Amino acid sequence: HGAEVVIAPPALREVTCLALADRLAAAVVRSDDFDVIAGHGSAGIEIVRDLPGAGTILVPVCNGGLLAGIAVAAKAADPAIRVIGVEPELAADGAASFRSGRRTAWPVQQTYRTRADGLRAPVLGALAWEHIRRYADDMVTVSEDAIVAAAGLLERELGERAEPSGAVTTAAYLAHRDALPAGPVVAVLSGGNVGGP
Repeated sequence: HGAEVVIAPPALREVTCLALADRLAAAVVRSDDFDVIAGHGSAGIEIVRDLPGAGTILVPVCNGGLLAGIAVAAKAADPAIRVIGVEPELAADGAASFRSGRRTAWPVQQTYRTRADGLRAPVLGALAWEHIRRYADDMVTVSEDAIVAAAGLLERELGERAEPSGAVTTAAYLAHRDALPAGPVVAVLSGGNVGGP
């Protein structure tokens, strides 16, 4: 279809993307751009409107834009709701940032070990981090085995073919449900890029 495919190793993804954008006079749309975070906020608004009794929202975390947007919108509508980010244990730079209070990067060689390939960003976006630090209530992690089990459960029980990156929230619910506050729990299921028939 006329596309130019450029293969870049994980550690050079960012600089390759910026160089291509410069060469092509193209815009780079980042997942933690203000407009993208604001757009993600619509999911938070929908959750609060559709399920006003929700006690907790579990959100998958890569660069942090989705968590930032949902947290800001949900907390604006209902400050009592808990918004929790979820990461794979093997790509838990966001959880490390949350615990230390400083945006913390992990080496790409480390984050690329997880099967949840949509959550492999080595560091939270700067703007997303500011929102997460202010509005998110917690960050939790899940194991690779828990991710696989959750994806299998979603397909068997609900007919949802969730990619591992989306299944992390269900994995977190299954692993941490006893520690969650009372009230319904919403697990944001994002991504459906699963191979096979």
